[in-house]
Formats: sequence, structure tokens, C-alpha cells
Amino acid sequence: MAAVKLGISLRHAYGRGDVTIAALGKPIARYRYALLAIALTVFVWAPLTYPGYFQVHSGFVPLFNLLHLHRTSLDPHWVPSIATHYDMVRGDGLLAYYLARLWMALGATPVGSVKAVFAIAWVLGAFGVYWWCHPLLGAPGACLAALVYSYLPYRIAAVYVRGAWGEALCLGLVPLGMAAVSAAYPPTSSKRAIMLSGLIWLLIGLSQPGLAVWAFLCLLGWWALSDGRRSRLPRLLAAGGGCAGAAVYTLWAAGWHTVADRVGFFGHFLYPAQLVSPYWGFGPSRPGWNDGLSLGLGLAPVALACLTLLLLVWGIRTGQAFPSSGERMSWRSPFLIAAILILLTLPLSAMLWQLSAIWQLLTYPWQLIGLAGMFLSVAAGGVLHLRPRWRTPPMQTVLIGFVLLASYSYLQPRYIGQELPTRPRAGWGGHQILLLNVNVEVEIPPMAAGLSISTSGRLPLSEYGMPRPGDTLHLVLTWQATRVLERDLKLFAHLLDASGNLLAQADPFLGAASDPDAPGKDYFTSRWEPGRLVVTDVAIHVPDDAPPGPYRIALGLYEEATMQRWPVDDVPDDHIILDLSERDIL
Repeated sequence: MAAVKLGISLRHAYGRGDVTIAALGKPIARYRYALLAIALTVFVWAPLTYPGYFQVHSGFVPLFNLLHLHRTSLDPHWVPSIATHYDMVRGDGLLAYYLARLWMALGATPVGSVKAVFAIAWVLGAFGVYWWCHPLLGAPGACLAALVYSYLPYRIAAVYVRGAWGEALCLGLVPLGMAAVSAAYPPTSSKRAIMLSGLIWLLIGLSQPGLAVWAFLCLLGWWALSDGRRSRLPRLLAAGGGCAGAAVYTLWAAGWHTVADRVGFFGHFLYPAQLVSPYWGFGPSRPGWNDGLSLGLGLAPVALACLTLLLLVWGIRTGQAFPSSGERMSWRSPFLIAAILILLTLPLSAMLWQLSAIWQLLTYPWQLIGLAGMFLSVAAGGVLHLRPRWRTPPMQTVLIGFVLLASYSYLQPRYIGQELPTRPRAGWGGHQILLLNVNVEVEIPPMAAGLSISTSGRLPLSEYGMPRPGDTLHLVLTWQATRVLERDLKLFAHLLDASGNLLAQADPFLGAASDPDAPGKDYFTSRWEPGRLVVTDVAIHVPDDAPPGPYRIALGLYEEATMQRWPVDDVPDDHIILDLSERDIL
């Protein structure tokens, strides 16, 4: 009898377990495509999990300012000021810093916090495109569109090459803003949908103000080309209010000021060949067609969008009825908006930029490629909507695999193993070039070093002590450029006595015998890539008849042709002084 009762109890227990599993399985099955789209972003953000930071054009500047924000008490007027001139329109917005500061408060490292912001941007972008496209294209098409957008080469370059974390966050939030405003059947009540639209666009405006204005113009175009404009108008107005609120807050926090165009906006238009080029590089953007940066639209977005266009044309010519979805979409919208954005990156649009003065919202015209890629991704997802018989698991696997493999080779950032300094030692030329670390070593003769073989060695000055007459000092300097340097600079290192008298000097070209890829070869400043670490070794001999120390070294930069010294940033002088005492040597 007891065994029978036990069996009945077990059956009831297992029965309840089956019900629980079934209850859990229903939402998983319902949202499987959304979960798949988010899960498959793992390959694009997986490089962020590697230890250390990576070489990007922005260098360590975001990390310096994040550390500064972390050490600063809650100040609503804080803006990035370490090794940068904050551009309240074209620069990275404040939202990325606020999010990273929150991660640091939770115990994350500065590098980990910056990486977390990048990862959040990718996940939000995938979710936003899926939410936006699901009513238009169905779940399979929305999943494909989300993955195409996640693996957009421009977005990969924005993170792993440029380090533009404000722009990366903006491109992750914009699809959410598009979905919140354009959805015909918002998931919440009307008032909540209006508030949600305003909040999302407020965050977009705080992430990258200039690009946010362009994103809102794209939203206006999408709204104008869609049906049901009247029902979406309150959410559109709320979105505009959110952008305006972000502008007001940024103006209040930073104060009104302008930053001059530092790169030459009109010299950076793209050539059509660049839009379809498979080239991938880590170099900076330079005027002309021979750009060191990859600015292509990507194989997957272009190929799948063209396939969608062919299916549409074929269907119209044959009178084929297109599959219906929960919400009707004007197919011309993604193609037309993407085409306009692409045309604005070409030289033929220069007059329009000049007449409208809208070029002052962006640093480069090619920054519109990210938004154009978003609309091409929507068009690419139409492949599975227009061909329902391609929604079989094998065909979906082929399409998703094509999207991932088309950009997989780009997911190879250049990692930096060097320890992160808390701030640069100095900067020159409006923070164009930064001195990150200074190490002073003393050359030790074999006998003095206590070595049994005929080799020379070095000791850090912190271990050697005060330099003496007859010593040879080696200045091991770590540099990082934040922008393209147009000329080869020379370094002067002047050894001074306690009275400031010149004892010895060295004036090498900066980067002589310092090529990171070819040790011993020259790597002068006109070839430096923004963000790349360059270590130079400068030798100075203390004269035998020099008075005893202490000694100091004056460091500065100048142009050989004019002998004009570059001013040191934030210092009313043209050089920095390095006191050769143990406490001052890093």
C-alpha cells in the first residue's frame, strides 16, 4: 500500500515537473528568434573578454577621463577634460561615461567598464532591430536583420579600430528609438509608449549628440513614408523632446562652447569603390581614396539587401502577392533612406553640406555609414519575409552563417599588454600627441655591474640612485598619438644642472629606431597611427666634468624646418621638467 502511494506521489511530482517545463517552454518557443539574435552576438563581443585593452584611435583618453570621473564627487557639470578638448556636439556624449562609472561603482575595473559599455551597445542594437522589424518582417526576418546589423563592418570598426564608444552606444540605441516610435502596436499603453519614446531618445541624444540629430532626421523620414502617421505623431514629438532634453542637459553641463573642425570635414568624402571594398585596416582616416580605415558597407548587408530588392522587382513584374505581416511596411523606406545617407558620404553632396551647415554635427561625412547600414539591415531581413519557403532551418542556417562568416575575419583587434597609466605625463599640440610613461635607466659597464662576462646592462634610476658625472642615461619614453600627425617632429632632451645650466643634450627625430613592427627601424611621427604605442630610447651622456647632481631633464618637441617648439598642453611653457630623483621616475 505504501509503495502504491509512493508511486502515485512520484507520478504527481513528475506530472507537476512536466507542467513546469511545458510552461517554461512556451515563452522560450515564442521568443526563440529574439533569444537567438541576442545569443549570436556573442562572436562580435567575445574579443572584449580578452584581458587588457586594445589599440584604438581614441587611445587611452576615454579611460583617463573615466578614472577622473570616478575620483570626482558627483558633479553634474563634469565633462571629459583629460588629454582632450570636449566637443559637446561631435564628440562622445556623457552617457557612455555615466554607464561606465556605474560599472566601476559595482566593482569593475576601468578597462572592464569601457568594454561593458561596448558589449551593451551590441546587445541593445540586436534587440532594438528585432523589436523594430518583428511586426514588419516576422520573427525569422527580424532575427536575420538584427544579426546583419550586429555584424556590420562599420560598427566593428567603431569599436575595435576607432574606439568611438559614444558613437557605438548611439548606434546601439537608435534601433530601440526607431522601434519605440514606429511600432503601430506598442507593447504598453499610449502614455507609457510616449514616455518610453522620449526616454530612449533622451539617452540617444546623450550618447552622441551630433549623430543623434541625424538619427532623428532618419526617424522623420521613416515616419513620413509610413502609414498611420497620425497615431505615431505623439511618440514622434516625444522623441524630439527627448533629443531636445539631451541637448539642454549637455549645454547645461558643459557650457556653450565650440570646437573647431580639426580634421578637415570636406576632405573625407568617400569614393564609391570604398563602399564595397573588402579592405580592413587599422590606420586612420586620411583625405582621398587611399584611406587607412575600412569604411565599406559590408558584404552581407549589400548582398542581402540587393536580393530583397530583386525579389521585390520580380514580384511586382509577375504580379505576385507579397506575404502579409502584422504591420504593413513601405518597402521603399529602408532603400530610399539608405540611398540618401550613402549619397551624402560622396563628394557630389559637398555643396549640400556647405549650404545647410549640417556638416558641423559630425566629424566626418562617413559617420552616416552606420545609419545607412541600419536601414540596409532592415532591407536584408526582408529576404525571409518575401520568401516564406526559405524559413526552413537549413536555409536559415545558411543565411545566418553567411552573415557571421562575412565579418568574422574583422574580429581581430590589436591588443595592448602594457599597464594602463592613470593619466598622461604631458601632451603637445592640443593633445595630438601624449607622453604616457617615462622610465630613466642608467647604463652600467660590465665591471661595475658585477658581471663575469663582457656585457653591459642597465639599472632603473630608482635602483641606481643619483646619476654621477660620466654616466650614460637612457630615457625610455612611451608615446601615443590621438590624431594624424602631418609632419616629422624632433625631440629635445636637455640635461640641466641644479642651476639650470645646459650640460648635455640629445635631439633625435621622434620615433627614430622605434618601429613597433620592425625593431631598429625608424618610425617617424608622420607615420604614426592614432592610438598606437611607440616606445623611444634616448641616450644622454653626463659629461665627465659636470658638477655633481641633482640633475634635471627638459623634454619638448619642435619642428626642424622652422625650429618652432610645440607648446605643452595645459602648461604655459614649451617643455616639461623631469627631476631625476627616485620619487619622480615612473
